[in-house]
Amino acid sequence: EETGGTTEGSDAQQNSGIPENGAAAENSAASENGGTEVSPESGNAAGGENMSDADIEEAVNAQIQQIVDEHVAQAKEKFAEYKEAFFATGGTEEEWGGRTMDINVDYEVKYQEGSVLSLVLSTSEAWVSAQELRYYYNIDVAQNRELSLKDLLGDDYVNIANESIRRQMKERAAADENLVYWGVTENEGLIDGFVSVDDETDFYINAQGNPVVCFGEYEVAPGFMGIQEFEIAK
Repeated sequence: EETGGTTEGSDAQQNSGIPENGAAAENSAASENGGTEVSPESGNAAGGENMSDADIEEAVNAQIQQIVDEHVAQAKEKFAEYKEAFFATGGTEEEWGGRTMDINVDYEVKYQEGSVLSLVLSTSEAWVSAQELRYYYNIDVAQNRELSLKDLLGDDYVNIANESIRRQMKERAAADENLVYWGVTENEGLIDGFVSVDDETDFYINAQGNPVVCFGEYEVAPGFMGIQEFEIAK
């Protein structure tokens, strides 16, 4: 497993270390801290199911590189806009103080079997806030398309996932009285909490090939519980 450090500076430098085929890895670069997800496309997916192992490896690595590069580019653009707005609203060079980007990105390949890639990318930008954002990518590079929960669980994926998630929430809350899941173990208040998965629900694929549904802080539970993950057995 490869790890990288923090990238700092007004011009972010991306570290190398793209994982090889089948290897779980982590890396660092600069990234965007926004809520708009990049819609990935593989530039090396020609050939479909006729791709050789070497072609698939190249396409997977290219896909990872593209995802990181797009986040790097968006981070640079966002920082430039922030700087322009600062001076446009009366800020001075002295007040700016030579501040630079301080952006962290860690990516981890959760699953890579054949042409299927599952990647989680985590970003934080200290010059904006300390909040960490996660982006999820589940891609078949040979078919040049994103995978969905329906692809993994079948046509009845909503009921399968909902039943599993609600059961796991109840089991966790029963095992620890401090845990609360809005909409399942706690129905009071103004927060809906967990209602249902849909085709926009975040997930990654784990080593067993099962989807792991993910909810950010405050989505289905109090913030102290952090990101909540639920493996859905196929």
